Amino acid sequence: MSGAKDKEFRLEIVWQKVTPELAQEVAAFWAQEKALPQAGVAARRAQQVAVVCRAAQGGQIIGVSTVVKMTVPRLLNNVVYYYRHFVAAEHRQKHIGTTLVQTTRDHLNQRFVSGEDRSAQGFYTVTESRILQKARRQGVSPAGTFMGVDKNGDHLRIAWFDGATFKH
Repeated sequence: MSGAKDKEFRLEIVWQKVTPELAQEVAAFWAQEKALPQAGVAARRAQQVAVVCRAAQGGQIIGVSTVVKMTVPRLLNNVVYYYRHFVAAEHRQKHIGTTLVQTTRDHLNQRFVSGEDRSAQGFYTVTESRILQKARRQGVSPAGTFMGVDKNGDHLRIAWFDGATFKH
């Protein structure tokens, strides 16, 4: 799957297919980018990778998205995927983050709609980057519908899957 008109990168959907080799490659990518300051987090989070973005030339990882199921008290205890992504610093102006969000959502939504996996009703994001918060001001975006901010001032969004029903 291509992610850019000029084919600068390619995407691989790896949700629930992360090999030990890919997990090591992702952990090395995060270490190189100094993305995960907490010790021991990379090995666990690498198992949550949903989509890998690779440079078209060379094939090195330049971005990843991760998801993990969680119950969100602010959403009436509905089960959703907590979504994260990280893009290498030198590739952040290429809309890779938006492409990762859309590709991950589309894949998980398709699994939900088809009945393959209806255990989560949508996905939830927390935007920590002040740059992205300023750039993404619309109420509804590929990352979901704006719900407000948390105690840190980070933006909270939810994207429900097609046909999702929620507890109340």
